[in-house]
Amino acid sequence: MSQSESGGDSDDAIEHGGSTIEIAGEETASGYRLAVSDDGPGIPTHQQDEAFGLFDKGDDSDGTGIALAVCEQTVNRHNGDIRVESTGSSRPGRGVDVLYYAPGRVSGGGTKPFTLSAR
Repeated sequence: MSQSESGGDSDDAIEHGGSTIEIAGEETASGYRLAVSDDGPGIPTHQQDEAFGLFDKGDDSDGTGIALAVCEQTVNRHNGDIRVESTGSSRPGRGVDVLYYAPGRVSGGGTKPFTLSAR
């Protein structure tokens, strides 16, 4: 997955998340998993179904509602899957996890898991 595919989501995490953003990736048996996580307030359960809708955004968001929609379209075009895991206020300090799953394997394998954190 390219930097541009995850860039919109990490920008969302910076703008709407808490003080820490983590990007982690790993090779799986069927492809790759990338997680972008923050420790912000999370997305309330009643808004999670709309998280990927174009121009849909949280009640208190100043964003445009474009980033996650573009991420979803890009991931879908590569036959991948994307989802949000967040329980909002019932998970204080955990924020949002946006998980990407991309099929395929790099010939020769050998990719190593990674985690990047920023405060």
